[in-house]
Amino acid sequence: MTCMVYAMRNKRQAEMTANPSKYPQGYFKPKPCRECRTIFTPMAPSHLSCSQNCADRMLTSRYLQRNYGMTLNQYEVIRGRQQSLCAICESEGFIMASHHKMKLVVDHCHASGQVRGLLCHNCNRALGLLKDSEKVLQRALRYLRKAAMKPAAQEPKSKRLSGPASPTQTADVEPYCKCSPGERGSRKDKPDVCTQLQLL
Repeated sequence: MTCMVYAMRNKRQAEMTANPSKYPQGYFKPKPCRECRTIFTPMAPSHLSCSQNCADRMLTSRYLQRNYGMTLNQYEVIRGRQQSLCAICESEGFIMASHHKMKLVVDHCHASGQVRGLLCHNCNRALGLLKDSEKVLQRALRYLRKAAMKPAAQEPKSKRLSGPASPTQTADVEPYCKCSPGERGSRKDKPDVCTQLQLL
């Protein structure tokens, strides 16, 4: 199974090569893979994994262990439980930076360090910006609900009639105009406004 790499900055396995003749023994001894323990012949002293897949898993495990105190297997269990979707918005997420290889990041409590789940970058940042506060989240929810219940504000009538009439305004004004075409624009100071509408 191909590993879903969390982050990748190291060289790929194909780039880890060296000339054995430059070393005392003249060759590289077979050794066990750090990830799956399969015996393989390295191409350089820094070559620690038998395949790129094992190298990716090893790198990801080190990253998760260093930053969140969890193993790659634990990460994969959580990802399977969430069906590879964000625990909040239920999207598949997205890749944030070029060295990131996974669409879901680990969300953890900054006070206790406990892992809470996997989130997309946007939901993870949203929790951080809202200070991981339930009270702030509840206030934000009340704000959205209150805003959704308010009727749309209507523009004052005087404001709608001020200024030169636009093509869209003409359709609204026309039914209320009782002037004949010759009578419209009879005032010199406002030649483009209906004389009867000026009285409203």
